[in-house]
Amino acid sequence: MNQKIPVYEIALPEYSIDSKPDYAVLGPPLDRFVEDHFPSRRMALRSIWLGDHPDLSRAELVDKIQELGTDYYDANRKMIHCEYYKKLGVVNALERSIENPSKQPRG
Repeated sequence: MNQKIPVYEIALPEYSIDSKPDYAVLGPPLDRFVEDHFPSRRMALRSIWLGDHPDLSRAELVDKIQELGTDYYDANRKMIHCEYYKKLGVVNALERSIENPSKQPRG
């Protein structure tokens, strides 16, 4: 992938890896962040968990996403909620992107 993908970071001190996230507390700052950085745009976000990529460090996962435009790089690995996303056509688009890396899905 030739285009550098921007990486955004947001501090969420209310979040702790040791406990279940309180989405009602974490959601509003994330909403504001998206609204501030992407005004007047309709967007869908998908969270990525490093635990779904046990063979990669955080830096390696970020590098992989920047290289490919997605965290879906292994056709043998099922993504979380695969059946749900398959109904929406997302999984099929990602499978095609692995077969033809120049046609990566963009979101």
